[in-house]
Amino acid sequence: MLEQFSTCNGYIGARRKRPGSCLADAGELHGTMSDFTLTMPRSFSLWQWPRKWWEWDYIADCAEQLDILSQTTTALGLGAGNEPLIFYFANKCKRVIASDLYSDETAWKEARFEKADRILSSSPIPFNRNSVEVVNADMRATGLEAASIDFVWSCSSIEHVPTLLDLFDVFDEIDRVLRLGGYAILTTEYSLTESTYLLPGVNAWNSDIFHMMINSFPGFKLIGATDFRYNWLHPANGSRPRRYPACRTMPEQLGNITHYTRSGTMINPVGLSLAVPVGFVIQKISQDGVLPWREAKIPDRIKIFSEGINEFLTGNNEPARDLLETIVAQEFDDDQLRHHAFRYAIDARARLGEMSNKQEFADRISTFVTSTPIGAVQDPDSLDICGYLVGECGRKTEAISIYERCLLTPSISRDHLFEIAIKYLALAENKNEKQHAIETVSSIFFDLMNFGMIGGELQSSFIQPSLKKLPPEIVEGVVSAVRARLRKTVLDMSPIIG
Repeated sequence: MLEQFSTCNGYIGARRKRPGSCLADAGELHGTMSDFTLTMPRSFSLWQWPRKWWEWDYIADCAEQLDILSQTTTALGLGAGNEPLIFYFANKCKRVIASDLYSDETAWKEARFEKADRILSSSPIPFNRNSVEVVNADMRATGLEAASIDFVWSCSSIEHVPTLLDLFDVFDEIDRVLRLGGYAILTTEYSLTESTYLLPGVNAWNSDIFHMMINSFPGFKLIGATDFRYNWLHPANGSRPRRYPACRTMPEQLGNITHYTRSGTMINPVGLSLAVPVGFVIQKISQDGVLPWREAKIPDRIKIFSEGINEFLTGNNEPARDLLETIVAQEFDDDQLRHHAFRYAIDARARLGEMSNKQEFADRISTFVTSTPIGAVQDPDSLDICGYLVGECGRKTEAISIYERCLLTPSISRDHLFEIAIKYLALAENKNEKQHAIETVSSIFFDLMNFGMIGGELQSSFIQPSLKKLPPEIVEGVVSAVRARLRKTVLDMSPIIG
């Protein structure tokens, strides 16, 4: 079941009172605008990305409404990358600390910076450079002085930790650095579906997890009203397959037209779930801080799953397997949690050397895959390892079938799709398998190009890496099939374009 649609905002949109806890809504980016949005130049390319823009607008507007931006204020951004909030707050505050795990090798493209100068040079507006300090720091342990920060902000970064256990550490650190009376203005991912989405590094909340987390912070109070209705009426609030570009760059004079004309920019399909940003504000009201993990009232399934993942990530494969398989064996209405539990449980079994009995090991995977939902919506992150391990057990036809399910699901990201396509093509052995695989992959790539992918991305993300892993005739077969489809499209359009 999905969150109910909002009847108060609708297609035209109306800004809800801030601060408050609410789900993202592209309709709020029109009409009354925040000072942040009015400050950013219309030529700034990210203006046309309503998902991220809503989060920046929400955080900046809440800070304005709370009247906490002044020349005596010290602000801390967690997982800040080079987001424009850094530079906006630099013109409003005495000191702004931008923290992230800055490195060219990080998994998060927003933080791929080696030098502070590159971050500071990316600002879309003039700002006071003397106010900004760039810090390479883990949000679970920033190393900053205790009680030295007036407000913390984070824009969909706090979920990028391994497990909910680590998220408790993040809030412990927020509590430690905040002065009494200070605020944390945060956005994170929220699952609109009832199923939880707790893939390590993408810990999306839902209504139950939100209230569980807030109730675990006795030293804080939630600011403003809570309204988790979702505005399904606005076209930009819809869901689009993750493989497609969110939107194309449009000329500056067209302004924010893309928010109305480009559907599916706010929701991300992830696995069997739908994730959308949620914003909320908490204020430090006492020294009671954050409850220890063991004392928090966490549902048993979530606790067992989180502790199982933590064991896996620390290399304790046997307890990880045992904890996670209790989740797989339970009968409950959360296919997504079962998928994630199985994905890491089977990996733990492989690391324990259990693949020596290939027949039994592959049967275990086949039984799980057979139990998964039928249809286009699949969890490619969980099925990917199933396909790989089944293939390693010698069942290549079964692996091909699993990879094909991954390729066709709307929740696979474009980068992941290219990776799976190469694995899928590599397994095709006989003539019929090769022809079917080439036809499938070329159809997908042609579809991507119809939805905005350029040829240069196909070259860098598929052709170049595949030449190192696939026979040249397979790669050429895919490229030739894509070209043939493109030529046919041009010919079909010739009567229209003259």
